[in-house]
Amino acid sequence: MLSREYMRECINYEMYLGMRENISVAEKVWAHFFRPQTNVIIHLRKMQYYHGRCEVISKMHGLILNRRWGIYINPNAEIQKGVYFPHPTSICMTNVRIGENFTCLQNCTIGSKELGMTDSSETPYIGNNVTVYANSLIIGNIRIADNVTIGGGSCVVKNADVCGGVYCGSPARLLKKQSE
Repeated sequence: MLSREYMRECINYEMYLGMRENISVAEKVWAHFFRPQTNVIIHLRKMQYYHGRCEVISKMHGLILNRRWGIYINPNAEIQKGVYFPHPTSICMTNVRIGENFTCLQNCTIGSKELGMTDSSETPYIGNNVTVYANSLIIGNIRIADNVTIGGGSCVVKNADVCGGVYCGSPARLLKKQSE
């Protein structure tokens, strides 16, 4: 369960991800009220914060994510600070565990192999600084190492355990290790 301080810290950190360093007041207002990437983050973090505190508000934020962007993220998902959805649409995540600075593009599914399985021991663990490109699947009780890139259209069903690796294909396999 998120604390209020951690929720605020996450929202403040994630609010301007993908934008340049020095932005004007008008750009900050635009980012807060009209930028879909920011709106998704606000609803996600509030859904997680109110889960277990006030289920009606938590479900309302989840419903907004689902209806407006087609995003389903389980409120029990453990998502650390720095999540970024550059194209927030059609994303499905069950009870996953995700490290810091996670980027996920559109049409991705991350979850268990069996329908309805919400046990976190049967869902993926994703490390820090991971990028998942469009139309990718990460399915089952697997581990994605730190600094990994999952290519577009990939289906990851086995551990991606090479730190800094680039994985592509169906099923995904290591293409290359990124240089340090």
